[in-house]
Amino acid sequence: MQMPSRLSIPFVSSERTYPHLQCMSILHIAYDTIDASNVISGIRIVKLRFAIAFCLSGTFATQAALADTPFEGRAIRVLDGDTIEVLSQGNRTVRVRLANIDAPEKSQAYGQRSKQNLTQLVAGQTVTVIDLGGDQYGRRIGRVMVNGQEANVEQVRAGMAWVYARYNHDEQLPGLESEARAQRAGLWVDPYPTAPWDYRHGP
Repeated sequence: MQMPSRLSIPFVSSERTYPHLQCMSILHIAYDTIDASNVISGIRIVKLRFAIAFCLSGTFATQAALADTPFEGRAIRVLDGDTIEVLSQGNRTVRVRLANIDAPEKSQAYGQRSKQNLTQLVAGQTVTVIDLGGDQYGRRIGRVMVNGQEANVEQVRAGMAWVYARYNHDEQLPGLESEARAQRAGLWVDPYPTAPWDYRHGP
């Protein structure tokens, strides 16, 4: 297969709105170029490196611009102890996964109690969601503020959720979890509760 003479970067107008498509196009070309020959000139290597760096910097910049963006709405549904739906401006329903925590699954011990506790905190209330980004399930990941409290924090404080250590960025949460455990609050009445991430993976 003939080596491409230069690295071209296609432009599609819709990729202004969806920059990850532009990124995918660039990387596809880069990998095709690499596959085309086992020997690549120094100039072409530089071009490939530049294209990949351009792609990644644009994608991360877009994500950073979206992160920490607050929006307001009414909590219209509580799905479980760490997921709610918010009716935002324009009557748009947004599913929000509470950041930094992991509540028991609904079929787990204290799963329903955790859901009830979150319901008491947010249901029907106007909430402010500090949007930290999205996940692969189409949910927004956020800190949910309601009546001067953060629901994420209150779930941990009440012993109704674990700190999701793998993804946690709130330094106060591990201490609150330790206090809830010491007081045997909520799910910590069981000295050896099963963490939801272990429960999801099964025995």
